[in-house]
Amino acid sequence: MNETERQNETPLTASVDKTKNISTLKVLCTNRVARYSDADLGDVLKPDFPWTVGISPTSRCPRQCFFCSHDQRNQLGFNLSEHVMQQIHTDMKAMGVKGVIYAGGGDPFAWEHDVVSYMEMAADFCCVGIDTNGVLAQKILARSVATKIFYITFALLGHDTELYRRVCGRDQFRTVDNNIRLLVSRKKETNSHYPHINVKLSINQLSYRHVIDMLRYASDLGVDNIFARCMNNFEESQDIELTQEQKKELFDLIVGSSDLPQDYGHTFAQNLVYPALFTGHLPSRCWSVLLGHNLGIKQDGECYLCVPTSGHREFSIGNVNQQSIAELWGSKRHLDVIRRLDERMKKGGCDPNKCRHFRLNLVLEGALRGQYKCPNQSKFMEMHAAFL
Repeated sequence: MNETERQNETPLTASVDKTKNISTLKVLCTNRVARYSDADLGDVLKPDFPWTVGISPTSRCPRQCFFCSHDQRNQLGFNLSEHVMQQIHTDMKAMGVKGVIYAGGGDPFAWEHDVVSYMEMAADFCCVGIDTNGVLAQKILARSVATKIFYITFALLGHDTELYRRVCGRDQFRTVDNNIRLLVSRKKETNSHYPHINVKLSINQLSYRHVIDMLRYASDLGVDNIFARCMNNFEESQDIELTQEQKKELFDLIVGSSDLPQDYGHTFAQNLVYPALFTGHLPSRCWSVLLGHNLGIKQDGECYLCVPTSGHREFSIGNVNQQSIAELWGSKRHLDVIRRLDERMKKGGCDPNKCRHFRLNLVLEGALRGQYKCPNQSKFMEMHAAFL
């Protein structure tokens, strides 16, 4: 893989159309890495505002997927209160947050209050993304908000009713299919550039042998982008990751298919099945955490800086039910968590197959060495630079 291809690989996912892969150089749009140009290896500087905030408002979910990364946490039934959500959005606007993503565990549309009104509120001051299973997506279709949303990504679990039911335990395939097609149709009717409509093929032990059928089905939906990801174990009791034998079988299925261009099928398969193999080495530090690029607010109010450590209280910077994000960000506890996460990476404690930051960290490290330059700011929206 050449250097350009490396830059155009989205962390942990693989786009079916190689021209739709979003360059990892987008991380340089924050213009923050230079702060560490003269810093020592152990220095931790107080970060600027969180660039991208992920909000998981509820544990509620209309599905029961066997591979759910929040299976145990969802059973606890947490929900953010409307008062807390209002404070979060007030703080995000004041702090200058660039992008907010509404996601799960659970599903954002399953929140007991009017989540669409908060999406509309956020769209007035930053870019908004939505990650959903699509079962309740009619809530945004019923309002004139969709064209204000930057992207909506639907998790695709199967190409037909049977596989969908096996994977998630519900007979909801037609509902999700209808919601996606309606949104695509609505976008065409309004002649709008937004939202970018994506489907993510969630590859797991029950679906990996159907990957080509899923690709063909997704291609028929008329969405803007199709990408795929292999599911990981995120909770201690889980055992849902593909085995090495299953990964090999998945790899061979993709490489042997004529559904992808011959010059890209191998790259797509590698990026999907063996994402960590692309780096050759790990970055020396967790630059994304050091630079304050991400904040994740979970259903119980705990706030985390990276996805793999979400749910592990020792890595929480605090709880929005007790303090606002404006108070938590830059606090002594926040800086301590940054330091511990950075040390964790230095000691090889991070799994690059689960980490959304590792490719971005390599770009940031390259920028410090003068290898990369910040892209032209005119490409900010094109590069989806609000979402890191």
